[in-house]
Amino acid sequence: MAFGKIHTDKAPAIGVPLAFWGTGWVGGLAWALWLFLHPRPIWMALWQSPSFLVAVHLFTLGWITPMMLGSLYQWIPVVTNRPWPRARLAVWIYAGYLLGAGAFLAGLSQETWRVAAAGGFLVAGSVLAFVTLAASTLVRRPLTVPLAFVASSLACLTLTVLMGCLMALALAGEGGLLQVLPWHMLLGLGGWFSLTLMGVSYKLLPMLAVTRRDPRWGWWSWALTLGFLFGLMGVASAVPLPTWVRWWGALALPWTVYAVDLYATVRSRRSHQPDVVVLGMAGSLLAGVAAPLLLAAGRGFLAATLFALGWLGLASLSYFQKILPFALWQYQFSRHKGSSVQVPHVAEILPPLWSRGVLGTYIVGGVAAVIGRLVDQEPLWRAGIGVVGLGLALAIVTLVAGFWRSQPHRAQGQSWGRLWGARSSAPSSDDTVWAGPPQSADPAPGGREKGDGANAAVGIRLRLW
Repeated sequence: MAFGKIHTDKAPAIGVPLAFWGTGWVGGLAWALWLFLHPRPIWMALWQSPSFLVAVHLFTLGWITPMMLGSLYQWIPVVTNRPWPRARLAVWIYAGYLLGAGAFLAGLSQETWRVAAAGGFLVAGSVLAFVTLAASTLVRRPLTVPLAFVASSLACLTLTVLMGCLMALALAGEGGLLQVLPWHMLLGLGGWFSLTLMGVSYKLLPMLAVTRRDPRWGWWSWALTLGFLFGLMGVASAVPLPTWVRWWGALALPWTVYAVDLYATVRSRRSHQPDVVVLGMAGSLLAGVAAPLLLAAGRGFLAATLFALGWLGLASLSYFQKILPFALWQYQFSRHKGSSVQVPHVAEILPPLWSRGVLGTYIVGGVAAVIGRLVDQEPLWRAGIGVVGLGLALAIVTLVAGFWRSQPHRAQGQSWGRLWGARSSAPSSDDTVWAGPPQSADPAPGGREKGDGANAAVGIRLRLW
């Protein structure tokens, strides 16, 4: 089967994904604040200045990478039907990554390159430990399209962090190579980030959008993306960096294949009502196709704005609005079989109105930032970044509020309807029977029908760590 089934009974403890996600949103907010407070180095493209380097790595190491590590920690066992080996190592991986990224960013901001190099090696060690655990989970599994994308992205992540360590050593005066910068950029942005997003989307979007069919061009999209990545790596050794960056426009072809494939899949939705994931991914796909074309046209920093805020940021924010409440529901309520606890709808943990508010605020800020860059108006771009930061702050609030709203309440005389401000369901005549969600409310975020794996969460016992 090209896309495989899901096995939610293999989902890990919720604590590690929540820790990575929380770190990612805090890092994203810090990135937006840094851009708002230090706009000139980014606006003037002073790419060798410490402020510019801090901004870039706040985005990569502070926001997107923790979001993806947390998502893969939750996603890989569910797709491979194999639990994580040595699961408790995840806590140490998270701690090492957090300390390493903090030291690296602090070293960059203060121009203490040896501290930055030490932090970089700690990040690399944590990432390599994660990749090793992930590889042991992926090995000898049937190769599906999503797993092919993710396996390739993990290989790109390994090479990216190793090249980053070489450059950190060069800055610290301890040897190393600055010449690997083009490959570091390509494997990080076009490989690790983009391949992970594409692989996860090929599995999650059809499920969350409740489509009638799976994507059909997944293998073509994977092969074309890898082919163009390897081709660009070869071109990098013969073409100067400014000219080579324009060659990234070639990535528009495989990303267009991917976008059209997902668009055709989403058109087969069972319901055509507006959905935050569908709307968010529509913007992400448009930004992903436009960014390489703008690079080819010489509008590099406009392309970078679209790539960061649209292709990666908007997609992660959209998925988060669906994955978070389902993960919390699974953690809190799948173990209450046979208890007197009434079980809420997934939508009661994170109401759709909250999701629309978060996504709408982020999109308004992102559009303002893109327009500001397009018309060369720094105040408008800066204001847009500030609104983006507000959207990320709201995302942090929803994470905390969603976790609080998911706590089981056993107080006598209180029902889920009264606690959540929703209509109360009629009490069962036998309060020792598993109440479960109403028949019309599937616990899965996309509302899949029974039998396709989306309801397998019922009856699972999970721990926080």
